[in-house]
Amino acid sequence: MNGRELSEEIRAIRPSIKVLFMSAYSTDTIVSYGIRIARGQPFVMKPFRMEDLAAQVRGALDYRSPFGNRPGA
Repeated sequence: MNGRELSEEIRAIRPSIKVLFMSAYSTDTIVSYGIRIARGQPFVMKPFRMEDLAAQVRGALDYRSPFGNRPGA
């Protein structure tokens, strides 16, 4: 199970939960593996500075999915 699949499982139970994706891979590499991340979805690439993590957490808390609060959004 990847992070996207996990977020979908959790959102099925709690649709309004906020998600921050994190990876050592670039977004281009992630997409090449077939993992979809919505445009603007909060994402932080490892390694990161604490300031970058804090900014992305803030972004995740403020983010509104273009798909609404349905599972998989």
